[in-house]
Amino acid sequence: MKLTNNQMFNYLSQLDAFINRSTDKNAKLSYAVARNRRILHENLKEYNEKREELIKKYGTEKDGVLQIGKENKAALEAFAKELGEYAGIEIEISLHNLSLDIIDSISLSASEMELVYFLFEEEKKEGREE
Repeated sequence: MKLTNNQMFNYLSQLDAFINRSTDKNAKLSYAVARNRRILHENLKEYNEKREELIKKYGTEKDGVLQIGKENKAALEAFAKELGEYAGIEIEISLHNLSLDIIDSISLSASEMELVYFLFEEEKKEGREE
């Protein structure tokens, strides 16, 4: 599947949030989350390096953390414009998907399911058009 750097960044953020919130111990789900987190992290290496470079370029230190505050609109806009050039780049990536069959064996809240929904593949039914 082709994903943009921005999509992969968002998926990685979702998996990180899921790891911090979920208490489900389903082995297949845990494996898919860990594997996909690693795959996304590896594929985002250059994008994250560029992102950090731009934060250093446009950011200021506040409370010991380098950041681009909303009060500096010019820096924020320049950062967004430069990062946007990289965010839309598409990369062919192969994520580890899960079958919907395991839904009954996991216990997730709606908000947890929302975070990992992209991992589930819907099986195409014969005669059904997508």
